[in-house]
Amino acid sequence: MLTPSPTTPLLPTLVALSPSPTTPTTILSTMATVLKTMPARDHATTPKFILSQPRELPHYFNKLNNLFQDVSITDEGIKKAQACWYVDIDESKLWQVLPEYTSKTYEDWKKAVLALYPGATEDRKWSMADLDQLLRSTLHMGIMNSEEYAEYYRKFFTITQFLIRKLQLSESEQSRLFQQGFQPSLWTKIER
Repeated sequence: MLTPSPTTPLLPTLVALSPSPTTPTTILSTMATVLKTMPARDHATTPKFILSQPRELPHYFNKLNNLFQDVSITDEGIKKAQACWYVDIDESKLWQVLPEYTSKTYEDWKKAVLALYPGATEDRKWSMADLDQLLRSTLHMGIMNSEEYAEYYRKFFTITQFLIRKLQLSESEQSRLFQQGFQPSLWTKIER
């Protein structure tokens, strides 16, 4: 049976195989099954992780897990290698040098990867800095119509409810901070 090392994913470019007691036909058949069903790196259905959006990392791993189930990949090493294959080269190398990549389970390794990105785990999803950034950017850009107001409200509510649940913000602070996203002239009109 073909058992790739955690550092060597089953990829379309893989042509050299280590000697194995199994027949070449079995190896190629196994590779074809995995390669045929896992999307290519640049395919539209490929899971994607963009470094500037760390909150998307759990979604990336969820999509990968769905793919692994669809193609019956259960090998921990293949899972890690495929997860590294779909991200950019710098992230891939970073993920591969984690000690958990070679010594732990896929789930342990995934937890170590998630810990590298503030905002990627549920307990670090939003911070006061995120709220400050929202308030500053909204104040600077202004709210010009009801769609922009609705967008501000949704973002503000999402961030502040998280911070309230984590006891980093009170409900009275939430009410007080809401108005800080408005330009003073607009807030005056709203208060009337």
